[in-house]
Parts: sequence; C-alpha cells; structure tokens
Amino acid sequence: MWDGYSEERKQILQHWAHNQMNDVVILTGDAHFSMGIETRFEGKTLGVEWVTPSITSANLNERISIFKSHLVEPMVRKKSLNPHV
Repeated sequence: MWDGYSEERKQILQHWAHNQMNDVVILTGDAHFSMGIETRFEGKTLGVEWVTPSITSANLNERISIFKSHLVEPMVRKKSLNPHV
C-alpha cells in the first residue's frame, strides 16, 4: 500500500530480503479503511501489511453514505496504481 518514498521503500525491502526476514508485520493507517495485503519484493513475500482504519477521523464508509468496499477494491488491486499490492 505504501506508494511514497520509493527509494527508501526499496532499501528497506532489500534489507529484509537480504537478511531473510520473511515474517515482517507492518501496521499502517491514514487510509480511512481496513485491509490486509502481502508485502512483496522481487516476487518474494516478505510479510504482511495491515492497514488500519482511522481512530479520530471518519472512515470512508462514515463520510460517504453510499460507499461500498467493492467499488474501491478494484482500484486498490489495480497493478498500475499499486504495483506492490
């Protein structure tokens, strides 16, 4: 899910791969919805990322009354937008 700081992300993933760390758990937020995804590098799964909902701000389903998760999921899974998902 992390699409910023591409060089720093690459360095972290390289470190995990080089040190055979394949059970990493990443907790992130600020996406205003929940999901779990595999964290991959060069075709190898290194761990999982759990995106947590917000605590103090409204989540998407609270902001948009007609929000449906099945409408967002295809966008999140779109390889051109999130190649690491």
